[in-house]
Amino acid sequence: MKTTIKKINELQSIIEVETKSGVMTLEINKTRAGHSYNDFAEWDITDMQYYNLEKLVDDIIDKMKGDNVLEVSYEF
Repeated sequence: MKTTIKKINELQSIIEVETKSGVMTLEINKTRAGHSYNDFAEWDITDMQYYNLEKLVDDIIDKMKGDNVLEVSYEF
């Protein structure tokens, strides 16, 4: 499963995820109560991919909140 982080800032992040049935977009938005994003449980991915994506979302939310002390950038 290939994931591409298209945007990440304190208000919104956008991730593109390649599933078996095509590319899906996951949007994470800051709200008054925290952060929200659409449920991806029904996407055409394996259980392990689901858990890995869930971890990635948690990491991105930490980054959006400024809780991530490690600054990581990827160049390909």
